This record gives sequence, C-alpha cells and structure tokens, in this order.
Amino acid sequence: MKVLLGRLEQGAAAPWSSFLPDHLRPKGVTAKVFEQTASKDVRAKSSQESKAQKSEYAPLGIQVIGKVWEYSQDPIGCREVQHAIETADANTLAGIAAELHDHVWDATCCPHANHVLQRCIAALFPEDLQFIVDVLTKERLAVQAARHKYGCRIVQRLIEHCSSVQIEGLLRSLLAEVPLVSCHAYGNYVMQHILQHSPLQSEVCQALEEHLNALSSDQYGAAVVSCAMTSASRPSRLSLARAILKEPSVLIRLACSRHGHPAAREVVEVLDSPDRMEALRILGTNQTRLLRSRVSTDPDNPTELTYRWWLGGVVGSFKRIEEDVDQWAAGKEDQFKNREFDCKSFGNAVAPDDLKTSYHGQYTSRQRRKSRMAQYSAGAWVVAVSALVTVLAGPLD
Repeated sequence: MKVLLGRLEQGAAAPWSSFLPDHLRPKGVTAKVFEQTASKDVRAKSSQESKAQKSEYAPLGIQVIGKVWEYSQDPIGCREVQHAIETADANTLAGIAAELHDHVWDATCCPHANHVLQRCIAALFPEDLQFIVDVLTKERLAVQAARHKYGCRIVQRLIEHCSSVQIEGLLRSLLAEVPLVSCHAYGNYVMQHILQHSPLQSEVCQALEEHLNALSSDQYGAAVVSCAMTSASRPSRLSLARAILKEPSVLIRLACSRHGHPAAREVVEVLDSPDRMEALRILGTNQTRLLRSRVSTDPDNPTELTYRWWLGGVVGSFKRIEEDVDQWAAGKEDQFKNREFDCKSFGNAVAPDDLKTSYHGQYTSRQRRKSRMAQYSAGAWVVAVSALVTVLAGPLD
C-alpha cells in the first residue's frame, strides 16, 4: 500500500485511483462509483433474452418451391422451408410435401431436414402422411428409425398425429422388438411415447412382462417400465405389477436404479393389500441394498443421497395398510387362517423383540388384526428412522 501511495504522490498515472476511498484518493482525482457485477438473476434474464432472439427467426424470403430438398439439408435453408410450411396454403403445402416423397429416409437421418419433415407431419392431414408411414413400414425401417438420433423424433411425431389404424403396422414392428427398442438411448423415448399416446399401451405392457429381466437390468429399459407403471391403465399396471412381484430380483433392481425406482414405488401403490405386503417384505429384506442405492442425486445437498421413496413411499404404504384394515379385513377371515406373518424382515436388528417373532394362528378378532397391523407399521417406522440416521451419520459408499 505504501508503494502504491508513493507512486500516486509522484504523479504516476493510475486509472484505478478514482475508485479508492476518500482518505486514500489523491487530490484532483474524481471519485467513481463502483458498479457491481450483474446478479445471477440479471445474467439468467439476459441469457433467456439471447435464446429468445435466436429462436425468433427472421425469414429471408427465399422461394423454396422447386428446391425444397436442397434447402432442407442446409441449416439456414431448412429454416426457410419450415417458415414456408407454416405460412403456406393447402395447395402450396401439398407441393412442398411432394418434393420430399423420394427423400423420406434421407430426411429422417439428416440433422436439418428432419425438422422439415417434423413440420410437415404437424401441418399435413393424417391421410397426406401416408408416404412417410409407407417408407418406414414397407422397407422395415421402423426399428432403425426409432433407434436413430433424429429418426426417433419422426416416429414420435407420427404417433402423435396419425391415427392408430394408419400406423398399426409401424407399431407392430416396434412391439416385435421391445427389448431392442426399449433398451436404447433414443428408442426408449419412442416406446414411452407409445405408452402415452397410443391405444396399444396394453399390448406394450404385455410385451414388457415377457422381458422384465432384460429391461430391469438396463437404465433405459427401466425408464420404459416406469413409464408403463405411471401412464398405463390400472388393469395394465396391476398386471405388470404382479408380474414384477413374481420376480423379486426384478423388483429390487428397479428399486435400486435411477430410472426404475418410480416403477417400484408404483408396484407398492397399485397392488392390493395381500400382494402389497409381499412386495414390502421383499423390499424390507433388502433394505441395506436399497439405502445404499444413490437413486437421488442432488449436488447441492449430499445428505439427500438417500432412498427417498423408501422413507416416504413405502412407509406411506404402511399407513395405507393400517387405514385400509377395516375395509379388506372384514369378511376375509379365511385368508388369515394359519397364515404366517414374519416381522423380522421389517424390524431386523433394530425392531423390538416382540416384532422379531413369527406370528401364527387364526385371527378371529377384527381388533386383534388391526393391532397387529399397527405393530407392523411401527416396525416400518423404526426401520425408516434408523436408516435415515445411518445415512446422515456418514457418507454412503
């Protein structure tokens, strides 16, 4: 500081001296106010405005008729063609589409022309899109398109805008290769689109049931199973949940995966009470593996690397069981005769001693059944709290 002040006293040029405090600033130097750097909100707003400006394309007014395919392959030309499609009348639109008839597959795989083809699919009537469907169906390119970086977008647009009858052959081709399409970085989005937009979702769920082992072992396949468990009709979800319950290893793999744990949660939620108890027993016997699974990744809070749905969803399911006892216990005494209820898997080493014992016998009292279910719920809470304490006490492996 002394050296700097000495330079100032000797008259050395120092543009930064105008920002010094009053007691340090040399005489004759005008003070300047320091402007703070823009805040995160201002920078974010500026970034959004920049993106908005990029998205607002100013057309050049190029005549694309007669050169649709040529312009569609160019990054600027494809924007011109898309603008022409948006503003064209029915006759002009039909003419633009006609120029693409011989280039459907090339446009499907092109990083620029695929946007033109998507725009055509959204603008044309379904019956005018048959030339695209024919190329993908008759030349057996449906699976290849679904697994392509740009082709998957074309298939999704067709699913959205074409009738189910029109693309039935296309969908059948995809259903014949469910594992191949579902376990792919791009194909899984097509399969999820079918589950969300196609009336064939029940058939997709049936196909998923036949390949649960392969799907649950793949991150993309697990995402498709989760989509089916959240988007399909209740009968399809119930059937799929029962199929998963028959394969305990599948349920555990789904529960421990990033994209599959929503499916495991839905399995617990959709099953009826007896089957739900079996699902909870399977999960309870694998609680250590579940709690070590990093299915929740929050970089801002490392302590959130916990099995959230185990603590929330499964314990919540115990609450539901307790609330539903009055409904499903009445009139079903035969289901509880000589039935074994093992609380070891729920309580484990942290459960009270009376919960580590297997209970046998005939449940003839409605109140006694309700009391037992309350004990199970208490055991589950003990497991959940102890697991949370373990996670917060030290980092996960």
